[in-house]
Amino acid sequence: MTLVILAHFLHMRIKRRLADNPPALILPQIVLLLRSVLPKPDFDVEFALDIVRYRQRRNHQAHHSLIANDDSNNLEQLPKSRCSIRDK
Repeated sequence: MTLVILAHFLHMRIKRRLADNPPALILPQIVLLLRSVLPKPDFDVEFALDIVRYRQRRNHQAHHSLIANDDSNNLEQLPKSRCSIRDK
């Protein structure tokens, strides 16, 4: 998905810069060009799992930090759509 967004941005930029005579490229062709030019990242399962564990740990810490400071003022300051803590 990110590659398609990048391709769309590149397509619009080319059209603007070469407004007089833009190349007849379509989005799938630009995606193909980007795939051939950009380096392919190595997939490392352990690295991906480390990132997931880190994010889960940080989310858990943030959640407990909010609960530890749980007073009526803090909960009232949170936007209603983002407040996931129920009143006790």
